[in-house]
Amino acid sequence: MNNKILHDDPHDDKLRRLFSDFNPGLPSGNASFMTRLLRNMESVELLRAHNLKMRRRNRRAITAAFAAGIISGALLTALLPLLAPWLARAAGWLLALIPAAAQLSPAIIADSTPFTVVLWCAVAAIATLSAWQTYNFTLSLSPKSETEM
Repeated sequence: MNNKILHDDPHDDKLRRLFSDFNPGLPSGNASFMTRLLRNMESVELLRAHNLKMRRRNRRAITAAFAAGIISGALLTALLPLLAPWLARAAGWLLALIPAAAQLSPAIIADSTPFTVVLWCAVAAIATLSAWQTYNFTLSLSPKSETEM
């Protein structure tokens, strides 16, 4: 194995002398390439800045939607014992329109498991709907300068 250092090699000196005077000229299209490159780099920076603004905007909207969903779900859950008898009465009136279900009283409806499941599904649907509407509302409140590019 050759342990010589390359810069002591006489062939290396010849190569250095050969390439020391080498100064290749740039092709004529280089100026247009550089302007295109700079323009593309500016476009990339604009896109990055726009994506950053959109990410911030969406984070605010998601945070507001999360808070609205939690608050509306908690309020409806807290009010559910108060609302259940009224909703059972309303369901009894609606079921009175159906001849086969006319014998069901509001007390039977309020104590039934399907009614409770329907109430919890309604709570979940209302909380989801309020979160979704809050998200859309928060996005609509963002300044125009954030949404335009």
